Amino acid sequence: MVVTQNGVKTVVVIPRIKTSESIDMPRPQPSLFPAQVLINLFGDGCISSSSSDGSFTFKGKRFTKEGFLRHKLSEVDVYRPADDLPTEFELEIFKECSMMDDKVLNDTVSRLARIKIVLHDRVVVVEGDFKGLVGTVVERGDNEVAVDVETQDQIERVNLSAVRVAFRLGDQVQIKQGPHSGRIGWIVDVQDLTVTVINVELSLEVIMNSCNVHFVDKDFTGIHQEERHWIL
Repeated sequence: MVVTQNGVKTVVVIPRIKTSESIDMPRPQPSLFPAQVLINLFGDGCISSSSSDGSFTFKGKRFTKEGFLRHKLSEVDVYRPADDLPTEFELEIFKECSMMDDKVLNDTVSRLARIKIVLHDRVVVVEGDFKGLVGTVVERGDNEVAVDVETQDQIERVNLSAVRVAFRLGDQVQIKQGPHSGRIGWIVDVQDLTVTVINVELSLEVIMNSCNVHFVDKDFTGIHQEERHWIL
């Protein structure tokens, strides 16, 4: 991901580092390598310099204190694919980076939420003439959605970039990634970027990024009022 610090754009990467010289070793998986992990793997002399903020140099490359590889944007050739967003799992890792600011994280979460929007999702308009209105997606194009607005009994067409999924207390959702992937639960708390999902029968209670859950039933996004007493 690209972040700006002191006016300098920096590319932050989850690195791949070979921990063995064996030619049979498969391509390493991306992982964080804090200084102590590298010292344990390669010895005390592998870190050539360190700074007061915890960043350090390993084999001529700069790393953050958490073990992210960092480069000035001006020093790298940037390949920008059509889908340049991290996965939800990768975003959870990037949230640990000390260089990551809230605006970058919030913008990324919003973009991830938008690309996941499908027919019958409940959405809220976050910009433009209809900002703040809530409705249901009745048509989805590449760059535009038609929203049946709840309070106006009419359908409005807005840019896909102007809406995000709107979760409410009691919504039944399924977790998409992570250790609880596939689990179904109910939302009991909604914040700007996170939701709390519980399932009493499974003894499950987890707070996660809102882009990491989706409605279970696209035709029925809530539960009956009389059922909420045992959920809450």
